[in-house]
Amino acid sequence: MGPGIPRPQEHSNPFRLCRVLGLIWPRTTIPPVKAERKSFDQKPNSELRIQASEITGNADVKVIDLRSADEFQGKIATESRTGHLPRAINLPWTKLLGEKGKFLKSEEDLSQVFSQAGLRHDNSIVTYCSYGPRAAVGYVALRQAGYSKVRVYDGSFHEWSRRADLPVEGEGLQIEL
Repeated sequence: MGPGIPRPQEHSNPFRLCRVLGLIWPRTTIPPVKAERKSFDQKPNSELRIQASEITGNADVKVIDLRSADEFQGKIATESRTGHLPRAINLPWTKLLGEKGKFLKSEEDLSQVFSQAGLRHDNSIVTYCSYGPRAAVGYVALRQAGYSKVRVYDGSFHEWSRRADLPVEGEGLQIEL
């Protein structure tokens, strides 16, 4: 072995070897953080979020389902009811992802994807998925592509499918949870 590099047999403990090589900081004593009671006042932003009642009462809103085609068509059951929200357009979130380490496609490519899905920049758009994360990706992609009237239904299909008063289209599988 070269100069300055310890031999493995000299340091059989991997942590000690890392410390000798300078890869581990010396132990220090940091006092614990003292807990404080605080209050959190939630302030939902209605410019970003939408409720189920606002979707059912507004036929002008474009509803984008970012789940897979199989989830949209009711072929995969993640809830007691399957299918999708009425008037929903299926646009799987994976079609928005970039390549070569990029999170999303370019603005130009996203605009083309959204245009092909029938969206215009003057549309009011709602994104949803199963629980909300894929809907959030759709929200960010739409905003990046210049769409300004976008909101997330973060209750998503999980909430919608559990409410018997809300209609579902494309119901396929019926399961009991």
